[in-house]
Amino acid sequence: MTPATWWLDVYFRLFGYQVLVASVAAGIMTYLAGLMIALAINFVDVYVTTPPVYLGLVGIMWTCAFVGWGRMRINDLLNEIEPVFRANGTYVEAAAKWERRLLDWRPQAAFSVLSFVGSSLFVWYATHAQEFPWFPPPWSRGPDLWQKNVIVYVYAAPILVLLGSALGFIAAFTTFVLSLRKLKAVPVLPAALAMLRPVAGYGLTLSIGWSGGISIFIVFFRLSPTIGTVLVVGGLSGIAFVILFSPQYAIHRVISETKRSILEAGALKLAGDVTYGKDGLDDFLSRLAKEDGQDLVKVLEAVSLSRTWVYAYTALVPLVAPVGLPLGVLVLRAILGR
Repeated sequence: MTPATWWLDVYFRLFGYQVLVASVAAGIMTYLAGLMIALAINFVDVYVTTPPVYLGLVGIMWTCAFVGWGRMRINDLLNEIEPVFRANGTYVEAAAKWERRLLDWRPQAAFSVLSFVGSSLFVWYATHAQEFPWFPPPWSRGPDLWQKNVIVYVYAAPILVLLGSALGFIAAFTTFVLSLRKLKAVPVLPAALAMLRPVAGYGLTLSIGWSGGISIFIVFFRLSPTIGTVLVVGGLSGIAFVILFSPQYAIHRVISETKRSILEAGALKLAGDVTYGKDGLDDFLSRLAKEDGQDLVKVLEAVSLSRTWVYAYTALVPLVAPVGLPLGVLVLRAILGR
């Protein structure tokens, strides 16, 4: 396990890196912290009967699990795909550099602070203006208003810090996978595609996690499908699309470039060009084909027909579903009228 570089790593370490247990514990601790403040101001009856409180707990646990899984899994993922790029020689060093970037606390902290400051100002304004529509009226009226704000902050802080961490991590992950497109894979294309599949699966899981969190956001704020909300939700769904598509595109480029090199080397070999042996592909082609060239032609035909995308087009609908989930929830909420 990579040494902790952000408070999330320290938190998950306390639970033995059991993400599910740590996520549930985060929700329970948040609820109890809010309950203790409510007890101090005689606000328990309203607190325990406010639906957004429990929806906020779901958001905290979901986001914690989403971010925690991503951080715990990335180290193993970088090691899993190393054999694909072993011939490049520079992958190990590059992977170590990218691991530090992916787990760097500074951009994640910056995203977290900005989101928390902005949301705190909004909560303060909305409650003092008695226009806090997502909670019952007692949350923005009557005495002890600042203590009630603190309860809201108790829920908002972990969600926004986790969200900031997620955004920083997603930006680094997208940049990382796009950097892979410059590398060449092992020349056995079906094997290379299979070994790179975990990268696409990782992106798919992150996309589902992000879309699920946005869907909870829509339900919590009771958003209706106006032009503004559709644009906002569409933009957030666009992030899910980037998470989903960028690994697919990077893998496609890696396999395509490797395929091009094999076909070029094979064509030069058939033409009798002595320069065909670059990148060590001469030995590879010689092991696959006889000297008469007939088998080599068949090999090149098979290479030209090999797939370069991890997921086939037939899987397009289930793959796009995570991206469209938030918009679907927005439309469903409008249909149900609540």
